[in-house]
Amino acid sequence: MESLKITIVSLTQVFSLFSKKCKKITLVFDKGNDSKNNINNINKKLSFFAVGSLKPSEHKELFDIPLEEFKEEYETSEGKKVFLTSKLMDIYGGKKKVVITYSNELAYKNKIRVDKTLNKALNQLKNIQGKLKNSRWTRDELLIKVSKIADKQWIKGLIEYEIKDDKLLSLIFKENYSVYDKIRKTFGKNILFTDDMSLKAIDVLKIYSEKNIIEEQFKTLKNPYVISFTPMWCWTDKMIRVHAFTCVMALLFIRIIVKKVKDSEMDLSQGQIFEQLKKIKLVLTYMSGSSVGYKLTRLNDTQRKLVEIFNLREFM
Repeated sequence: MESLKITIVSLTQVFSLFSKKCKKITLVFDKGNDSKNNINNINKKLSFFAVGSLKPSEHKELFDIPLEEFKEEYETSEGKKVFLTSKLMDIYGGKKKVVITYSNELAYKNKIRVDKTLNKALNQLKNIQGKLKNSRWTRDELLIKVSKIADKQWIKGLIEYEIKDDKLLSLIFKENYSVYDKIRKTFGKNILFTDDMSLKAIDVLKIYSEKNIIEEQFKTLKNPYVISFTPMWCWTDKMIRVHAFTCVMALLFIRIIVKKVKDSEMDLSQGQIFEQLKKIKLVLTYMSGSSVGYKLTRLNDTQRKLVEIFNLREFM
């Protein structure tokens, strides 16, 4: 508990220093931290700007905006296209610029996920229907089973069901197409906002997307084939601190690798860099009567540039 207090005090001091030394600071966070108090504290106490995402359930009217109005276009580093539109709204105690984004690829993934979950739930309910004649379930037991299936994440409200208890239990259910149409309007869309009115819609999306860099580092730390922060295989506080230190140092080395690639004007994500580096193989060659030699396997243009950036031929 004492160490937590010290950490909080240290972070507060760092944030205060930032607010004094930096001309403009933008705090980026996801919808789980949305609240009027949080936004006011960022604006008034820290003097930061905010960029975040809004909860879809609280702003359903924004999903009625037709796709024809998504006229701005942004291409991600992976080459994926995102379309945008924006408007001013009074939320969280003041004027905010709200940016609605749409991605065809994300819409397709959302549809597949909902359809797959829905079809699975409908099949499970059919199975329950078939077992009712020979079951000894009470009405409450049946209700619990059905609600667990029909009210799953992604499909809540998509299945209407009714349980009748007229001598024999019976289950009636059907797909709610009007609710599906409403959910379909949300496919591929995200709602972002900022209190920095100087930002363009594309700038808001770029800044919010950079949050993924931090999230990617947590995944890197947990990846058993990269750093593998867990499992630790150590138990004392001292050894755990040493393990944590080496993992963070490894993460810093990875970010240095990414920076060197970016500085060389190669537009590759961290994952893409390591995917290409993995495919570079060193082959040992030996023929009778000759010395041992080392050669790299055939390289594509990206791999060839990476070899030059990191001077890998020096280690052959």
